[in-house]
Amino acid sequence: MAKFRILRSNETDIESTDIWRFVAHEGYPTQKVAAQGQATVTIASGDTVGFVDIPHGLGYQPQCRVSVLNRDGYVERICGAIEWVDGSDFGYYTYGTDGTNLTISVGYYVGTAPADEYHTFYYIILHES
Repeated sequence: MAKFRILRSNETDIESTDIWRFVAHEGYPTQKVAAQGQATVTIASGDTVGFVDIPHGLGYQPQCRVSVLNRDGYVERICGAIEWVDGSDFGYYTYGTDGTNLTISVGYYVGTAPADEYHTFYYIILHES
């Protein structure tokens, strides 16, 4: 087996058996990325929800990390769902997975999109092993 090791700052013993000295080590599992990217979800004027399906085809529900460029201009990680209030508008960002797709959605609880809206999301889909 090939060796792959990265030591933490100020560590010098690459042959150490102490796992805490390493950032990465071939003998210990790490998460592997199946896919990553950026997606735009559009809510058409007058609609209450928009979504996008991102195919992964892994055959199982993978772990995912999804963030949104929120209404305040900050990138925010979505854990379950994020709700937002903008004036009299009240809505959410959320995502879910199945054996084929990562589905990201944004919608309004109250009201509808006053004009076409474009929401930017960033995602990472992880392999299970």
